[in-house]
Amino acid sequence: KNVILGDLDVVDPFQVIMPPPTLFFARRFSSSTRITSTIYHLSDIHLWPTHPPSTPLFTNWRDAKRLQGYANLRLNRGHGVFSLDVLKSFLKSILSHQKNNPDRFHHLIITGDITNISLEYEFEFARAFLQENYIDHLQSSSELWQNLSMIPGNHDVYVPEALKKDFFDKYFGDTLDPSNRLPYSSERGTFPSMKLLNENIGLYLFNSAVPTVPFVSAGKITKSQLEAMDDLIEKNAQRLPKDIYKILLMHHPPIRRSENETLENIKGINKEDRLRLHKWCESQKIAMVLHGHTHKAFVGSLNDVTSHPSNVIDPGCSVHKDKTNKHMARYNVYDFSGSCLTNAVSKIYREDKEFEEVQLKLPHQ
Repeated sequence: KNVILGDLDVVDPFQVIMPPPTLFFARRFSSSTRITSTIYHLSDIHLWPTHPPSTPLFTNWRDAKRLQGYANLRLNRGHGVFSLDVLKSFLKSILSHQKNNPDRFHHLIITGDITNISLEYEFEFARAFLQENYIDHLQSSSELWQNLSMIPGNHDVYVPEALKKDFFDKYFGDTLDPSNRLPYSSERGTFPSMKLLNENIGLYLFNSAVPTVPFVSAGKITKSQLEAMDDLIEKNAQRLPKDIYKILLMHHPPIRRSENETLENIKGINKEDRLRLHKWCESQKIAMVLHGHTHKAFVGSLNDVTSHPSNVIDPGCSVHKDKTNKHMARYNVYDFSGSCLTNAVSKIYREDKEFEEVQLKLPHQ
């Protein structure tokens, strides 16, 4: 059972005294090449221009949901709550870690909700912000998709226009492996996709976000999307190392996070889709699912999967300056030696001091 312990949701509140991280997180695989890697995990960055242009929120009644989102943004969010400065400090910290550890492989993951109401100028601003504060400072000479992975969240396909015009792909399509790009689909854009980060780690990228009616933020993982991923895996079968550490990226939680199933149908993914995904994760031996959406940091597992259990991690909202400190902005860091996860920590923003570092206690070793 997942419960709250301190600043994180965790599986077992009695696991307070833990073995050393290198023992606790060890998941050992045989591999011809053991590469030391660090993966950084941000989510729900909700970038909004400081001075947005004076353009209509929508021109088609089907996109009128933006009125609800804009009201929420102005009343409950905005720059005082969702802070650009916090995100800048996180990106600066990540770049510093990369510079100080040149022998490691580094990769940044952002699990959706890059924007707020999926206006095109939000995507344009988000790309410019990430370009200026992160992409232009990368030490790696490799292509962008080898350094950065991004998937859309429900706020990135907030209305039908955003999916129809595929703003996400227009501004962030270069974060996908070009050899594994799928043709545009009216159901899920250019997803799913996959990429091999190195000989030890593989990413499986899904799009759980779909346009919805007002006051609904639910997502979907359809049978057709899983089948499309199966086709990609088959296509790449010859070049995939046997014992890679497999990480699935999606925006919505793969497990129920709401109080009941009715709320989950409104905010998350329905039970049928979740169980279908769990079976797929079991068949593919997915070791970790990284997601976002809830704005609440979480550590759990796919408890329906027994033969190959998967860790589930949500870093919360990476730009939230929470006055209560309970859900303060953070990002996660996962360290690997080859196909072995050796350490996982959460770096939490604190205004009065350096980032607070909290060890993540994963349920599956």
